[in-house]
Amino acid sequence: MFISKYCVVKWTEKDAEKKTERLCRIALEAAKQCGRGIIPQVVSPIPFAQMCHEAAQFPLPILCYEAERATSLRSVLESRFCDEIAVVIGAEGGFAPEEAEAAQAAGLLSVTLGPRILRCETAPSCVLSAIFYHAGEL
Repeated sequence: MFISKYCVVKWTEKDAEKKTERLCRIALEAAKQCGRGIIPQVVSPIPFAQMCHEAAQFPLPILCYEAERATSLRSVLESRFCDEIAVVIGAEGGFAPEEAEAAQAAGLLSVTLGPRILRCETAPSCVLSAIFYHAGEL
């Protein structure tokens, strides 16, 4: 989780601790339900610049950007697929242009998820489904 310009929900320090604990429990239960061996790590929200730096350390860092028109998720997965992928998806309000530029400057690959703007709740499922399909796991 990261803090970006267009985030609608603003967490206080007190909220962050309680909400992070709740999300950790959800991640654990979801991992158990689907038989996943690795439990996804949930951390308190971090600044946007820190997120960019951390995501850029992955062999394939992807930024799902609603204003991207040229590079599709499919084309990136076909040309650079690997075992370790960072996927960055914006908050309710998407990314500010300067955030997208900063992410790209940090090394993230900006991709489009198609002609429709997906909700922040559905975009992760869409991206993960595409990755699973490409990896032959669906």
